[in-house]
Amino acid sequence: MMEFISSKVVGAIAVVVLLGSVVGVLNLQTRALEEERFKAMCESLASAIDSASSVSARVVLRVTFTGDAEHLSSESGCACRLERAFRGDGYEVEVHRGQVVLRQGSLIAARGLVRSVHPWAPALLNGSLHTTSGEFSRLDALSPILRLQSGRDFIIERALVVVDGEPAYATFVHI
Repeated sequence: MMEFISSKVVGAIAVVVLLGSVVGVLNLQTRALEEERFKAMCESLASAIDSASSVSARVVLRVTFTGDAEHLSSESGCACRLERAFRGDGYEVEVHRGQVVLRQGSLIAARGLVRSVHPWAPALLNGSLHTTSGEFSRLDALSPILRLQSGRDFIIERALVVVDGEPAYATFVHI
């Protein structure tokens, strides 16, 4: 009788271990898919910035946030639409001079930019797009990162500026 009970206990333990392993594998796969979705959001934003940076013309594009992924394709008239929340919570958006970073807790997605941007508004040039390279460097040092929470729209702007007497297009990312 004791052998019968012990074999049932061993069988039950084996089933629990097997079930735990299957649940663990499914949980890992779900997390990997979520991380890929977060990375795709970062790629989408970086691609919008790179697209604006690639043209030699004045461009003003708005980055907006939607309630969820289902509404991403239904809106028009903006450069990039990101989800307002990821896994039910907001996340942080950072635009550095050379990269875009999305953060939520320990989850981080980053992508480099093809061309560097200025994470500040061109209005900081005192209303004139004529400036010096020193002033550009000073403003870049004062505002090295645009950091905001998801849900707050912001602008990608490509503008013709005259730096030290030379006209050039620069890309700005600002609120």
